[in-house]
Amino acid sequence: MIRRQLKIELKNETVNSFIQKANEFDSAIKVIKHSKIVDGKDSSSMRAIQLECGNIITLVAEGGDEREAIEALSSVLKGEPSINSF
Repeated sequence: MIRRQLKIELKNETVNSFIQKANEFDSAIKVIKHSKIVDGKDSSSMRAIQLECGNIITLVAEGGDEREAIEALSSVLKGEPSINSF
């Protein structure tokens, strides 16, 4: 299991991009905001925690491709362009 805390730099459609990218990985993806833990692959769960620019969240990935998932999903939440497709 890999955990990474980061500050979100949201732009238009970032949540949709995050969910789409999360579903490319076999690893379980969890997003923690305050005390709420949600499935990072589920759009209704992700919208329920109301991610906004400047939020500090913890991203958790567990599975065979967890390292790649954390790197790619962190880039999405930071608004960085995707260099690699995993």
